[in-house]
Amino acid sequence: MSVEQQLEKCPKCGCEELFVRRDLPRLLVLAIVVGAVISFLTLCSNPATRVAGMWVLAGSALLVLIVYLTAGWYTVCYRCRAEFHDHAANRMHRSYDRIIARKYPPPLPAKESKFNNPL
Repeated sequence: MSVEQQLEKCPKCGCEELFVRRDLPRLLVLAIVVGAVISFLTLCSNPATRVAGMWVLAGSALLVLIVYLTAGWYTVCYRCRAEFHDHAANRMHRSYDRIIARKYPPPLPAKESKFNNPL
């Protein structure tokens, strides 16, 4: 992707402080872990297949590591928490920083903001 497609500021609110986060497919990782635990417990119930259970755990840990390392990045705005998956990650943005996040209160959910609007 070209440099023009990298975000310098949030297109929604104009905030210049953004952070990047891994675009990890959480359901896939959860399915791998649950499958590994079930397989491990099933294989460890028989003393003859305990070693196979250990190999299942090691293999699933390696699979989760591969998924983690191949996952892409996406950009998030500190102010409005908008997520931008379709832009290249800007190398100037770092991971989430609590000190920067303290400057911006958490955004109100859409339902509450409609009811609190006096107009």
